Amino acid sequence: GVDVTDQAATEAWMADFNSRPQAERDRVVGPALERMGPLPAPDPTPQNREVRSGPSKQERRGKRKQARTARKRNRR
Repeated sequence: GVDVTDQAATEAWMADFNSRPQAERDRVVGPALERMGPLPAPDPTPQNREVRSGPSKQERRGKRKQARTARKRNRR
């Protein structure tokens, strides 16, 4: 480990790390993102979409309106 608040120690670690061969660097911190390859595109099929269960949009809107009306009534 390196104390990241100690700039000299951090720079020494970086110099040592950068002098290592690529394979050894990858063992320490993992492969670089550009060498990992692109991520696959998400599947656009309907089975991957979230299916909403419960009340419809109009029912949710009606409940919110009722709650708003009740809050206004309680302020009086």
